[in-house]
This record gives sequence, C-alpha cells and structure tokens, in this order.
Amino acid sequence: MTKSLRIVCGCLLTMAALLVGTSVPVNAMDRSEGDFWTYDMAMNMEGVDVSGEMTVSFEGYDAINVNGTSYEVSVLKMIGDFSGSTDLLDSPMVVLGSIIGTIYETRDGYGTVKEDVTMDVNVTWGENPFQIVTNDEMETTTTYSPPLGAELDPTEDGPGDSWDETMTEATTVYTDGVLDESITEVRTYQFSIASSRESVTVPAGTFDTLKLTVTDEDGGREVSWYSEVAGDAVKMEYYSEGSSEPYTTFELNEYSHDTGGLSTVILVFAGVGIALAVLVLVVLLLVMKRRSGPSQVPPPLQPMPEMPPLSPPQQSPPAPPNP
Repeated sequence: MTKSLRIVCGCLLTMAALLVGTSVPVNAMDRSEGDFWTYDMAMNMEGVDVSGEMTVSFEGYDAINVNGTSYEVSVLKMIGDFSGSTDLLDSPMVVLGSIIGTIYETRDGYGTVKEDVTMDVNVTWGENPFQIVTNDEMETTTTYSPPLGAELDPTEDGPGDSWDETMTEATTVYTDGVLDESITEVRTYQFSIASSRESVTVPAGTFDTLKLTVTDEDGGREVSWYSEVAGDAVKMEYYSEGSSEPYTTFELNEYSHDTGGLSTVILVFAGVGIALAVLVLVVLLLVMKRRSGPSQVPPPLQPMPEMPPLSPPQQSPPAPPNP
C-alpha cells in the first residue's frame, strides 16, 4: 500500500467516525415503497470545489449477519454524480465521479448495521500533449457492533438531550479490486440535541426541524436539521476538527415520503459523506504525487516512443569505365 493510499484510508476512517453516527431523536415516518430524497451537494477542500446531486431511495427489507448477530434491516440505496475543477500550478484540473452505495438499518430500532460505498473518480490534469489522466475505484465496507444509533429511544429523547455511544467498527478498503486496508477499532460518539427547534429553508422548501450534532472523539462533527414532514434531514453540514466552516453541505431539493408508521431515516448519508470527503483528498494526493519531481511541467500521459536512427541513403554503384 502506497503512502498516499495510507493517508487517504486514514482520513477515510477518521471521517467515517464523524459521518456515520447520526440518528434522529424524534418519531419519524416509516419507510415505504417509492420514498426518496434528493440532495444538492457542495464541497471545498484544499481549494478544490466539488458539487453534485445525490439521491437516496428505500429499496425494501432484508436480513444480514454482523459478528454473529442477525439483524432485520431496511435497505437504502444511494446514487450520485459529482464534478469539480480548479487550476493547480497553472494547469487546469477536472474531476468527474460517481458514487453508488447501500445502507442497512435495523428495522426494530434506529441504528446503522452496515454500509457499502463504491466511488469512481476520474481526474484530468494539464492540457495535451502534457496531460495526466487517472481513474480509480475505491470500495469501502463498514460494519457496526452494536449498530450505530442503537441507544436512541425516540419515545424519550428530545430537545436538550445528549448521550454517548460506543461500538466496534470494522472497515475494509479496496482500490481497483485490491485490498488496501482492513481496520477494526472501538469508537465513541457524542450526541447532542439542540434545546429548541429551528426553521430551515432549503431548495425543497421551509421546514420546522430538530437540530442534532454528532461529535467524534477526534473533534470532527456533523450537524443535521431533521424534519418529520420530509422524513429525513433537510440539511447537513460536516466540519473538520477545530473548523468553524463546513467542508461539505447537503441541502434537500426534492423528496417523496409516505407518512405512515414510525422509523428514523437520517442514517442514509453515512457513506455519502465519507466518499465525497475523501474524493478531493484522493484527487490532490494523486496529482501531488506526480508533482514530486523538480520539473514545473506535468509529464506526458505516456512517453513518446524512441524513433530508430535513420539509415544512410543507399548509393547506386559507380558505372563501369568506358572501354
């Protein structure tokens, strides 16, 4: 595993601790066929602007096993596309990518059991004939034991409440089909609910929301505004340790939600935040790795083949002398 990939995986796991730990301490609506939530996304990391759209949809029910325990789960699919561009060392860089993922939630509770997220990233840097083109696929799978959000009790938790959750996280990372990292560790998250509700306006409308903050043990945090009407978070912001400005923001622009039953649905963005946050870091590492040499001009995508030396022209033999 290269040093760059180790850095990426380390950041991935750190952000996973922040991004996946969100549950909503209110009575929400049960998932039904046809439910979906579409979000606008904006992100800035190290000067690279990335934007796109993400849709999360309810796909049905299933059963999975984690650490010897079987869970009846709700299955949520997410799919999205994103793009970004910037100038790096006076050369244009364009990022194109996609994310496909699945989130498994407990049906009899409010926890996330498992996440599978695949991110495909294409990066083009420079201009012909001096251009770098890379394409990488990163697949991340994370399980939680006990499920993340298992301590939530929507009949008792409400504004002003707070609690901690500790669980074992097991994460594997594959890049282009090759195992890069496999880590199991115990993580603790702090949950806190704002003492009063807030009105939030997003492209999908204005919603009365409950504000929830989840902080990981490294100091990163996620702030979410949840609406019972929408059946999910209408806005989410993600912060690095010690930062007062979010590096990623999601805002609801369209949704369909059947208002029957009880459930909690904000956990669907566990993997989305991970993948998008890591995206820009991957891009920068790939580019800077290729800038490690002293040259200020990006190397060509492929070296020009050496041409064989030209053979000297053949000369006709001299004519025989006249007799």
